[in-house]
Amino acid sequence: MSNYSTVPALACNASAALFTELFGADIINISGSILYCNHPSIAVRNVEFCNITVTYTHPAHNDTIHVETWLFTQTWNRRLQAIGGGGWVAGRFAMTDIGMALGDLASIALNGQYAVLAKELIRSFYGRPAGYSYWSGCSQGSKQGFMLAQRYPNAYDCITGVAPALNWAQCILAASWAQVMMSITGQYPPKCEVNALTDAVVAACDPLDGVTDGLISDMSKCTFDPFALVEKTAHCPSTNTTIVISHAAATIANLSWTGPRKRGAISLARRELPSTSYRLRLFIKKNPEWDYSKIGSVEEYARLFYAGVQECDSIVRTVDPDLSALRKSRGKILAYHGLADGFIPTRGTENYYKRVNDTTSAIDDLFRDFEVPGLAHCSGGHSGQPTSTFQALVGWAEKGVVPDTLPIEFNDMKGIQHQRILCPYPEKASLKEKGLDVTKRES
Repeated sequence: MSNYSTVPALACNASAALFTELFGADIINISGSILYCNHPSIAVRNVEFCNITVTYTHPAHNDTIHVETWLFTQTWNRRLQAIGGGGWVAGRFAMTDIGMALGDLASIALNGQYAVLAKELIRSFYGRPAGYSYWSGCSQGSKQGFMLAQRYPNAYDCITGVAPALNWAQCILAASWAQVMMSITGQYPPKCEVNALTDAVVAACDPLDGVTDGLISDMSKCTFDPFALVEKTAHCPSTNTTIVISHAAATIANLSWTGPRKRGAISLARRELPSTSYRLRLFIKKNPEWDYSKIGSVEEYARLFYAGVQECDSIVRTVDPDLSALRKSRGKILAYHGLADGFIPTRGTENYYKRVNDTTSAIDDLFRDFEVPGLAHCSGGHSGQPTSTFQALVGWAEKGVVPDTLPIEFNDMKGIQHQRILCPYPEKASLKEKGLDVTKRES
């Protein structure tokens, strides 16, 4: 796409936003500022842009919303990229600043109405609309993107989402399961024992894809019984001591891996995080002083779990499988999820993909999901992540280049660099034949 000519700095002014109305809202303020971005870690230097922030409120709701749009004043490739929030933050926070600096053109937008606002700003500023609009986010930000695809399919052309928190009401509560069970049973196994069990399951399931690299690539084939290691010895590197794995450690590890179960409930848990206590105290018990660690039985936990789902599921759940409207608008979703995600379970994304596949025809032309061995929540873990995902989405949308694979690079536990490919779910990458260089991608 051709670049636009330079936009004069004088254009960075509140008057550049020519519209004065937003349906269902009263605009409080429109302000503009011009900055030079410099972020050494991502090598963004001397980028001149205009930041236009629109502040508005919905009458009688006592709210204040800020919509922030960064507009290049030098050249523009006619793309709009919106960045999602994270955790309990709906909009901008530290990570979104990085994403916006990386983006071709970025705006904070939270639903279809906000997308219209950002698009109108672009039309006013440049004199023409964006050619393509993209959404990019992780976790809560990814969930926002999926919500847009389901409820506002015309808001954005394409969505890329990482580790989407689709079953928000369930997974936030389920994250407390292991902590609750430790409190109920009075069993608090040392970290070394749990780490030893983790190392054992990785060692058992790592080779299933034909390559031993410290990563589990196919969780569906991984079957491991932690109780088989009870009374076996293990070494603790941090203290240089030898311990005996207890039945308590195997119990807590197994509960963490399988998640809360009551009458066949789907496994959702991984580990306890601060978001869980906020959710229980403020949203369910509605008592900021309540101590969730005092839950005394599985029955009490189950009551709280189902109460939270009943109260909030209809508002925050993002799993409508009918993407026919997105297909009609020729939209696309490109997602990936780490198999070592300790917060948002990968199976939630798997389950949603399967349901979309049952509901919407020719899903590969609309929605592709990649699973990343060893990747933790959004980033981190023991592997790299597909950093070319956004460009793959652009190529898919604008040039028709279907992302059949995504490249990935990482250093294994021995420091050896590996170049691999990821396959779209449900396909799995595996070694084709012995003797190949497992550190290099095939040309």
